[in-house]
Amino acid sequence: MRLLSLGVTSIAANATNKNVLSGETYERIPFDAMVYVGLTQSATGLLVNYLIGGMGVGVNLAPSLANRTPQFPNDYPIRGQEAPDGAQQILSAQNTTAGALSLFWTVEYEELIAG
Repeated sequence: MRLLSLGVTSIAANATNKNVLSGETYERIPFDAMVYVGLTQSATGLLVNYLIGGMGVGVNLAPSLANRTPQFPNDYPIRGQEAPDGAQQILSAQNTTAGALSLFWTVEYEELIAG
């Protein structure tokens, strides 16, 4: 099974969103999975951290400057990270500029089948 979650989040000037995925259907990993994360931003200035179960998978990532939904593979800094069922995901974004910026994000889950 393969699932997809995506969105656009505005990050205010000099602000941090501690978890862009908070309240999303798949804030927690839905099953043992390989996870793919795509990130783009509207302009230079965002730094992103991605954690699974409290472990930093990607730290201080600068999303590509595409101003659109991320496209695989160019806009995917995290490709094929194993994640256990039920682990919490944290996708935090920090705006280092004096103006609001948009973070375009995509998280894909590919179920791992034991066998």
